[in-house]
Amino acid sequence: MQLGSKVRHIVWIQTGFLGDIILTTAAFRWLRAHYPEVKQSLITTPLGAKALASHPDLDDILVFDKRGQGFFAAAKALHSALAGIDRAATVIAQIHRSARSSLLARWLGLPVVTYEETKLAWLARWRVPRIAVLHETQRILLLLEALGVSRADFKGALPSLPVASESPLGASIKTWGGDSRIVGIAPGSVWGTKRWPAENFRELARKLLAETSTKIVLIGSPNEKAAADEVELADVRVSGRLKNLVGQTSLDELRSLFPQLDLLVSNDSSPLHYAS
Repeated sequence: MQLGSKVRHIVWIQTGFLGDIILTTAAFRWLRAHYPEVKQSLITTPLGAKALASHPDLDDILVFDKRGQGFFAAAKALHSALAGIDRAATVIAQIHRSARSSLLARWLGLPVVTYEETKLAWLARWRVPRIAVLHETQRILLLLEALGVSRADFKGALPSLPVASESPLGASIKTWGGDSRIVGIAPGSVWGTKRWPAENFRELARKLLAETSTKIVLIGSPNEKAAADEVELADVRVSGRLKNLVGQTSLDELRSLFPQLDLLVSNDSSPLHYAS
């Protein structure tokens, strides 16, 4: 296992969806465990910065607010924020494969490693294949192969979030649950092709309530309220055994809520990665 001898600072670029950002934490944890002397910075979205604000394996989080400022203003702000770094010892690991992220990495003027499949990948100094059969956490760490790390060394790396202090919401759900098992259901997703039909979630909820003593918590973003409302129809309402928290939880509250759950049933969306 060998990281390029001159690399003392890695700047990760991940400006994707929240679930993708959470998966990136496996790379932070692995690098900190094996190369504690290497500084780690993350360029991410405002939401990603909020979710990872207290992550122990990151030395710095820089926000790329591509929607709030516009590309050039946001890129210029990042360039200024990185002005004091040792440029000879810093490498950008570009996880996000969009053309915008490639242009941002080039704008910052640092050597870049990304995937062969990344849009405008030719702008980067190093390119590695994004091997489909690997889990996403392993594919992220593949970027370090270009810097001398063997992929055999990062097998088994897992995402991680710092333990949240118990919030009033988490405490109330714990009390409400009592001795019962609590199942979380997250019926929403940004992508329609990743959504299990709402009627299937509803049938699952109905069976859980009818055949077990399980209690159910519905979770999701405000944009997913319609999907949750379809699950919470009259035929699944059982007094005191279903709570609809969709649109009512912050990211910190979710980190306090998820440990109270015995099971989460979710689409391939951010709650899945956040909970795991």
